Amino acid sequence: MAKGEADGGQYALMYDRVALDFDNRPQRYGTQVWCRDGGWKPREVEDPAHLDERRNAVGLKKSEAEYLKLFSDTPCS
Repeated sequence: MAKGEADGGQYALMYDRVALDFDNRPQRYGTQVWCRDGGWKPREVEDPAHLDERRNAVGLKKSEAEYLKLFSDTPCS
């Protein structure tokens, strides 16, 4: 990604999915969400206090709050 060989957003999606589903560790960019307590929430995230900084650094334009709003029209129960 740093060499321009991969899109930052695609990298973040793949990194998070591998971290959660294959490496059993928290995601880094907050791209993977699930339905919890009646709303869409990010799955486990490493260092949540700096999540939006990491999202921005990799090229994700939306904050975590803005990203979660994208799911607001999708039923969660």
